[in-house]
Amino acid sequence: MIEDGVVDYVDAANVSTDLIIRKAREFASRGIFSGIPRELPNRNVIRWFAVNEFLYGKYGRKMRFHIIPELTVDGSKISGREIRQRIIENNLQIPPDVARVLPDTTISILEREIERGTVPGRRNLEIIKERMNNLSQADLMEIAYLNADAVNSIVKNRRFYRENQIWAAFRKAGYGPVLTRLAMSSIEMNVRRSEVRDLIEHYTERGWIPPDQSVINVIRRAWFVSERVAEGISSKRANEMFQSGKHRVNPPSKVEAGLNLRRDEVKLVRDGMDAKIYVDRRGVLSCQIRNGAKIKSPMHLPAQMATYLRLIIDSHIIPFSAKVKRRRDGFRVLITINNQRKTGSEP
Repeated sequence: MIEDGVVDYVDAANVSTDLIIRKAREFASRGIFSGIPRELPNRNVIRWFAVNEFLYGKYGRKMRFHIIPELTVDGSKISGREIRQRIIENNLQIPPDVARVLPDTTISILEREIERGTVPGRRNLEIIKERMNNLSQADLMEIAYLNADAVNSIVKNRRFYRENQIWAAFRKAGYGPVLTRLAMSSIEMNVRRSEVRDLIEHYTERGWIPPDQSVINVIRRAWFVSERVAEGISSKRANEMFQSGKHRVNPPSKVEAGLNLRRDEVKLVRDGMDAKIYVDRRGVLSCQIRNGAKIKSPMHLPAQMATYLRLIIDSHIIPFSAKVKRRRDGFRVLITINNQRKTGSEP
């Protein structure tokens, strides 16, 4: 927005501007933008303030922030999601009850963009339902913004016939409205983790991504937490430790796991075959191999590697791929984390 010439930013909050500024500068000074506690009131506004502070170093100027009280109707906060939904349900006409809570300039802009046809249309729910009803756990795991809990909630609650069933499945997985929309959009457009990773790396190179949200930092945090958990420290405390300062972390880019194959399955498996990683309904890290038949196997990993891989899977954006490898003691699966498009042979 700063590059586009925006100089003022208006948002609503139910806490004082002084508190927001103080908290935002505290997080900005520590380089923390994604780890703002959920219990902190208006944390998204605080995050905007913090990022504004961060981008000052790049642009030499900041947007002026203006905080206004949150507007309520009949005791409920005015929700942007509800406003959008009401306009869509009203055939892209702004109904009187919605117009009553919007500034005149906002109404003018909305009407102009609706007339131009630039307002996004409805989701293709048929494609979303088809993929959620039919893709395997392993295939769903490759889509951006889906973690293991979301994938298993999708599989458990199949079949999906209505949009509210889709929302309920994500809610059961702990997803809020924003993350649910990201996940649904990714399913609809078949957005892969690698595409989001590439976009984030592009933004990082341009200086638009705070350090704690870079791809490499997400991976480093996963490895650091897995090391501390192996020492008996809780994952929550380990994450706090990572955010508290800089740490020398050298996460592995490859993880090798054992397989549990039946005799008839061993005959179907070949060295170099593609494999797909997922987490089964019991929470066990597992592998899927296709060679005519679909072969599924739990994976055997040291505890720290299992924690590390699970954190990568639950990152929403870090891609991973796997290949079957023949070793002296049998078949194993080699998992590559944050796999890039490179040539060359695997070990």
